[in-house]
Amino acid sequence: MPTGIAGPTGPTGITGATGATGTAGPTGATGITGATGATGIAGATGPTGVTGATGATGIEGPTGPTGVTGATGATGIAGATGPTGVTGATGATGIAGPTGPTGATGATGATGPTGATGPTGTVSTAYGYTFNTGAQTVAAGGDVVFSTNGPFAGGVAHTPGTAPVTVTNGGVYEVLYDVAFTTISGGNVSGTYAIVLNGTVQASTRYGQIGSGNNTTRVIIGPAILTIPSGSTLTVRNIGNTADTLVVTADGAPFVNASFRLVMLS
Repeated sequence: MPTGIAGPTGPTGITGATGATGTAGPTGATGITGATGATGIAGATGPTGVTGATGATGIEGPTGPTGVTGATGATGIAGATGPTGVTGATGATGIAGPTGPTGATGATGATGPTGATGPTGTVSTAYGYTFNTGAQTVAAGGDVVFSTNGPFAGGVAHTPGTAPVTVTNGGVYEVLYDVAFTTISGGNVSGTYAIVLNGTVQASTRYGQIGSGNNTTRVIIGPAILTIPSGSTLTVRNIGNTADTLVVTADGAPFVNASFRLVMLS
């Protein structure tokens, strides 16, 4: 017979008791991995593990920049003095300093012993002295005449009343002459004399006086040292241009108005 139209579904009946679990079927094929879920909240940190072995030292890095210099520390206690070093080479002499002030004079030292007596000196044995006291007029270019002799020795000689003095032994002689004459009113008021050696006037013996008063006395004195050859003749000569009258007295008494002296030195 034909099936009629299905009627409406009746109400669900009461669920029956769960049946016994059946035998597990074979594991099905792994399904496709689902998308990763959101990260869960971190769990609490676990206890620190045992420290591992120290790794090998790495390559030294580049030197860092120098740090700021720290404050100077307190001075330490001085160390013991080290041994003296080798003496260095002497330096160059410095410039001399200024001379210091003169020190005070020291006390006089004791007198030293008397030195040995020196050799005996020599005494000249050649000398002579002659002079004049009488009236005399010495012409211009004329020689003084000496009236009287003093001592003579060693080859020096003179004849009284003549002009020349002779020297037998040559050498160096000290000579000295003087002449005193009167100036005449209207005549000469000056005079010049010199020693003549073997006919030659000796320039080093020229002496004179110049005056302006009349009837006064002029005294010319002529010292010198001459080298006189052996066998020489010397005179004292008026080398002026006028004659001179020698003075005879002074204060009422006669005196020496001319003299000539020679002493051998060597």
